[in-house]
Amino acid sequence: MMAFTLRLWAGIAMLVWSQPAIALTSTFTATFSPSMDNPNNNSFKNTTPISGYCATSPSQCVAREFR
Repeated sequence: MMAFTLRLWAGIAMLVWSQPAIALTSTFTATFSPSMDNPNNNSFKNTTPISGYCATSPSQCVAREFR
């Protein structure tokens, strides 16, 4: 009986202090345009819509080139 009670309390403690799993999905988009005139240009242009912090404080994001 003592072992059952101990297991019961341990199970209750695990349920009380356990954290739920959290997942996040983010979509990023970019374009790449190769050029015969400038073959060393291998950069992408960020086309992800502005959201989150940059949507609320756009002046700080533009100055630091964040999107």
